[in-house]
Amino acid sequence: MTALARKHSLDDAFSRANTLRDRFGSLSRPSLECLDLTCRNLADADCESVRHVCTASLRALRLGGNKLTGEGVRKLTPSLRLAPNLRELWLGNNALGDEGVRTLAGELHHLPALGELWLCGVGMGDAGAQALAEAVVAHPPQALAWLLLNNNTIGNEGARGLASALSSLPKLEMLSLRCNAVGNAGAEALAARLQTAPALAQFFIQGNRLSSRGVAFIASAVPTCPTLVELRAPARSSTGSTRRAPAASSCCGRPSACRSSARSGGASSRSSRCSGST
Repeated sequence: MTALARKHSLDDAFSRANTLRDRFGSLSRPSLECLDLTCRNLADADCESVRHVCTASLRALRLGGNKLTGEGVRKLTPSLRLAPNLRELWLGNNALGDEGVRTLAGELHHLPALGELWLCGVGMGDAGAQALAEAVVAHPPQALAWLLLNNNTIGNEGARGLASALSSLPKLEMLSLRCNAVGNAGAEALAARLQTAPALAQFFIQGNRLSSRGVAFIASAVPTCPTLVELRAPARSSTGSTRRAPAASSCCGRPSACRSSARSGGASSRSSRCSGST
């Protein structure tokens, strides 16, 4: 690269960084621990600017409720590699799709401290869930405690993949699959493997396509999971099948609201969906 080309590249980088600061305030402090850009109308191109404000001190990156796609995830990955101590990653309510989830999954091993992964409402189906599961098995996350995958279209195949990955998640405390498309076969696979997640305390699967048989599979796993303290499965209807939860609507995705919903299993905000709601 010539000196002139390097100058233009640096000028472009500074321009993007300045644009980000103009939109969201002064962010590029070396000691920045939380970058919350929830619901800021970000597009894929903005992900390159995020790179300039990510450092080893960053603990939380919240980009939920924007206009990011799989291309945005691809542009974001260099930033993630600059934040090895990241503990929270919120990307919910973005149209990432299966390919975006696959790209992200391939980067998780660069985040050894990641404790919370919020991928609610990102358009993830079976392929994305399986890619995530394969990445977990290939590089078991040693710190991941919360995995939130609500309001997607994960079905039986995706549930089977996630079930097979549970034994590779030694610190997993919460798994939330609320409002997906998991049926009885997926419920059976999950039930058979829940006990392989040694720290699992909360499991949410309401709002899926389970009949009373599927609910029975889940219930049968409870005695084999000594750490499980909260289980939320679909309510039974008078016909013996289960009612699908009402369709979720989008909300602002503010951290306090999302965390409150997560801790309650979504009971306090059943009609809302945010960048990390459960």
